[in-house]
Amino acid sequence: MFLGKDKARHVVKADGFQPVQLPAEMTDADETLIITQTNATGWPEDRSVNGLYRLYGRWPMES
Repeated sequence: MFLGKDKARHVVKADGFQPVQLPAEMTDADETLIITQTNATGWPEDRSVNGLYRLYGRWPMES
C-alpha cells in the first residue's frame, strides 16, 4: 500500500495465507495500519507502480 503524495510504502500482514505461501515481506509486518493526515497527505502524480494508493481526507483509492 502506498500512502500520500510521497508514496510511502507500507506492508500489512494479510490473513488467508498458508504458512508456506506467506510472502517474505509480510513475515514481520504489522497486522494493522493506521492512516493519518501526517502519513497520507496528498495524491501522487505518478501511480504507475502496481499497488494500492490511499490518501487522507476525501479517501480516494486507486489500485
